[in-house]
Amino acid sequence: MKKLISVVLILSVVFFAAFAGGDSEKGAATAEAKTSTVSHIPTGAAPAEKVVITFWDSYSGDNHQCLVDCAAAFNASQDQFQVDVVYTSSILTKVLTSTKDDRPNLFNVSGNDSAQVISSRDWDDPIYIPAQEYIDYDNYDMTDIIANLATNYTREGNWQSLPWGNTATGYFYNLEILSAHGINVDDIKNYEDLYQVCKKLKAEGVENPIWIYIHQDWVNFGLTSEGLNYFNEDNGRAAVPTKALFDDHEVKEAVVAYFNWIKKMQAEGLCVDYNVSASDARNMFGQGDVAIYFGWASGYNPTYTVVSQGANFKFAYRPSLTFRNVPNKGQAAGGQSLFIGNTGNEWEEYGTWQFLKFMMSNEWDAAFAYTSGYLPIKKASFNIDIYKDYVNEKNPSAPVVAAAQEATAPGLGYALLPYSSNYGTIVKAIIKNLFADPAYTAEQAVADLQKQATEAIEDYWLQQGVVL
Repeated sequence: MKKLISVVLILSVVFFAAFAGGDSEKGAATAEAKTSTVSHIPTGAAPAEKVVITFWDSYSGDNHQCLVDCAAAFNASQDQFQVDVVYTSSILTKVLTSTKDDRPNLFNVSGNDSAQVISSRDWDDPIYIPAQEYIDYDNYDMTDIIANLATNYTREGNWQSLPWGNTATGYFYNLEILSAHGINVDDIKNYEDLYQVCKKLKAEGVENPIWIYIHQDWVNFGLTSEGLNYFNEDNGRAAVPTKALFDDHEVKEAVVAYFNWIKKMQAEGLCVDYNVSASDARNMFGQGDVAIYFGWASGYNPTYTVVSQGANFKFAYRPSLTFRNVPNKGQAAGGQSLFIGNTGNEWEEYGTWQFLKFMMSNEWDAAFAYTSGYLPIKKASFNIDIYKDYVNEKNPSAPVVAAAQEATAPGLGYALLPYSSNYGTIVKAIIKNLFADPAYTAEQAVADLQKQATEAIEDYWLQQGVVL
């Protein structure tokens, strides 16, 4: 890790001197000419003292340290801004109730929660400043960012926030166990295929064929792989949704298929007890006690640390499985979202953009991916030596997952909901009931999902003073 940091520090100083240093001068010398069209670009002379930028991040351990090291490299590379990285819990809750006086300059939230922050753009005091203002001002090239990531972080073609920590849903599998039973993962295209694999494993003596994650993302990504919108307003990309579409014929058929799959897996004893936690299931997988383990691509590093010495495992690298036997439309992208906080101080806001460009350099994108297990957000970052070595020695699935994302058209993605947390709680409770109650049918579960999602939508809009 120390070797990695020292290499990146050297490259980062070179990067900032060549790229961002000119922008600091640009902000002071030529910003005035553009203030008529870009309201948050600072005017006049830069402050005499260093401008302090506060970055709230929710990462821990090595991931947090990587961001601290990145900030230290940025601070050492120029003398106009100083970034302080502060670990902060419950960031979404705190920023939603923040004001300009106590708001951080930069913060991260999950991809699922980003829509709630973006919805504040209609407030009198928006929480954030759209990144597109600075992208336009600097003519910053966003084309190297993996194409489908734009689906989550843009509105009307304009970047609102920036991706950080790219991931996708899927599953890890023990290659030795599957190979010993004649199973080729490339033949698994949908959940029925996965059922047949687990049935074969169980019949041939594998006690625990699979552990199933109870989480909204597996519903969301499966529907996305079929190209289905399950909320109106283009799944929340055109506007905040006002209607759930789980009663739509195709959406209903797809979700019923997934819920019936869960019922079948439970009834036939093909899955680990649903009460087993994700961390315990990961440990079981690491010891070879589970053949297939649901997870995110970003969970590769923590999975790697618990796998028995010499065991051979991979992350399934194809697009997320479809619920039905239909053509797969592609792989949605997920991950974290970085927002520039609206603090009312143009130099702080502009300095935050300078740091974001520094963070998104290939070297630091690769360093964070190497450290965390997330995929890089940029295609060129896969060619940085430290990440190439990581792929070759540890995670050969990573570039193929990213290639599936890159091949997926922007616009194909999971629903962007400012009430995502409530929706996620609803999905989790319904799936747990499917596991727990043999009499609870998939059809009833989908009806409950439609009803409760509708109630969540109505509650959200009531809080905005709107009666649907």
